[in-house]
Amino acid sequence: EKFQELSGDFQRSMSLHGNTNIKVVQELENEHQEKLKAIEEEKERIASEKEKMGHELAQKEKQFMSEVQQKAQLESMIYEMETQLMVGGQVLEEKEREKLKVQRAFQ
Repeated sequence: EKFQELSGDFQRSMSLHGNTNIKVVQELENEHQEKLKAIEEEKERIASEKEKMGHELAQKEKQFMSEVQQKAQLESMIYEMETQLMVGGQVLEEKEREKLKVQRAFQ
């Protein structure tokens, strides 16, 4: 009888330990799932941020290229204006010389 009583206590004790072990395993699994979920959320946030930065970079690159093109156009316009001023100045000088020649001829 004592043996059966001890045996029953042992079985009950094992049953309690078994339930405790199952609870511990379940808690560990829950913690693991929560950590995995947090990691996935962080990965998604990082991917979203990376995509946003890629769009911003592309936009800035587009803007930069536009500014480079505008600068080249302005430089070209300035060069043309300078050329026209030089040619215009030479024409004026030539006309002034001709005018002086005509004035000298009449004097």
